[in-house]
Amino acid sequence: MKAMNTADCLYEFFSDTTNTKIEDLNPKLIDDLALTIPHLDLHCIYEVLLHMSRYEVPRGTRSEQQMKLGNAVDQYCQLTLPNNSFRDQIVVLDLYYRCGIFKSNLFKSILIAQSHHIAEWSPEEVVQYLFLSNLIREIPVRTVECVESVLSDILASLDIAEAAIVSYSLYKCKVNIVSVSLWERFMSLVENSIRSDEPVEERYISAFAKLLRGYGQVPITGRVGIVKRFLDILSNVDSQSWSLESQVRVASVGTQVKLCNAKVVYNAFLTLMAELDTCRPKYISTMLFTYAYFNLHITADQGKRLIERVLNPIDDYRRYYFLVLCTWSLTMMGFYDKRLYMNSFDPHKLRSEDLRGLDYCLAVIWDSYRIEAPSIHKLVNVEPTLIDKYRMKTKQDHLRVTSRLQERLAKEIYAIVTEQLEHEAKIGCFMPMYVEQDVKVGDKIILVCHGLTSYYNDQYLSGGPAHRVRLLRASGYNVVEIPYKFHTSGLQLNQKTSLIKQYLRPLLSLNKSNRFTKQRTIRPGITGEDLM
Repeated sequence: MKAMNTADCLYEFFSDTTNTKIEDLNPKLIDDLALTIPHLDLHCIYEVLLHMSRYEVPRGTRSEQQMKLGNAVDQYCQLTLPNNSFRDQIVVLDLYYRCGIFKSNLFKSILIAQSHHIAEWSPEEVVQYLFLSNLIREIPVRTVECVESVLSDILASLDIAEAAIVSYSLYKCKVNIVSVSLWERFMSLVENSIRSDEPVEERYISAFAKLLRGYGQVPITGRVGIVKRFLDILSNVDSQSWSLESQVRVASVGTQVKLCNAKVVYNAFLTLMAELDTCRPKYISTMLFTYAYFNLHITADQGKRLIERVLNPIDDYRRYYFLVLCTWSLTMMGFYDKRLYMNSFDPHKLRSEDLRGLDYCLAVIWDSYRIEAPSIHKLVNVEPTLIDKYRMKTKQDHLRVTSRLQERLAKEIYAIVTEQLEHEAKIGCFMPMYVEQDVKVGDKIILVCHGLTSYYNDQYLSGGPAHRVRLLRASGYNVVEIPYKFHTSGLQLNQKTSLIKQYLRPLLSLNKSNRFTKQRTIRPGITGEDLM
């Protein structure tokens, strides 16, 4: 059959307003349109893409008709689009994406070529550029170098939806915002939007939470106040109607800077338990990590339900990874289970899975079961060198962030015990998975030294230090906890010596061990209500 001419072909295509899928169109029309597209000018291509964007984009494999049109448009764009203006390029790429036609190399080449013009663009163009960068999960280096100054110039012109797109795009491209003043302006935008009469969509808040959480080793300086402000703002928001994903995302933000908004965290946990049978493993993992990090308490019944769900996830995506993370969190909170332990140290998984990021978790799980649940621990045989490898990697990572104040406190306590009180003592790490310095007096007493970083909200002991204390006691030691304020209190040496003497006097006469040989029951702890 003879092909339709260009005008007739386009007219028939644009006239279709009833079908919802491209595959519902006349196949001959699609063939003719695919032949016509390479001969159109940019304006017509724009109109074709605009019309294509009204059809549903198939999930997974595209239909034959969709592929024909996509290939024709792709061929045209790769040849002609780089020679057009930035505005034309961005508009077409945006429609390209909306039509389900995505070529990362084309996107990347155009975004890189235009990156040195970003300071000249309108706020809307900057937002659109960052959104398109998010599609390829990479912001060009030139853009990264100037993105904060550009955002400082345009932020006042953005509404919360546009600012959320910027936040989400930076997060997905693994770009952290360092400027505290820029963060303050972001928070002002969030606060003003929440105070307005217009409801703020949860996805906007979730986008800010993602960027606040950041990637890798985010600089902490100045961020504590920003995160506190963000969490305080959310205290005035009814988040219980939010999706579980958004609640969990926001609840975990404070773990980066040791800040816990109890209302936000507790409500997220209640939602998790209500949706436990259908929620994804990563939400369970993140929520359990948050609870373990903040040393919060869950009931025995909640613990049992969580263990069963971890063992029977609704999907297999990164199953082993999330199982180990959840096992670590439950272990930190005092819950032990034979099935979790044996699955965590499955020899096949240890050989075949990517264990990056799990070294610390595996070391903690191993030693915790060895000390507090020996009857379960003996059921698993793992090469000792493998455990030593996990411990060594853990120590190397943690030594980089060990508090100098904690070390100074330990040295001061050691000097008082050995020089002023003349007791035999040792200074060192007495739990293999931790690097903090404590002071051992005789054979059975340990003075645990807590640095400033051992606490969250400046007053509550975090999960790691609390776990260290628990394991020391389970190992048979009599433990005295010394807070960092002992070092910074301003007390004279004789006053500090007197205090240490008071701590030690009742313990020096004790000869019996407190070692636990049975599996521990759930420990008493702080609950969400205690902090509210």
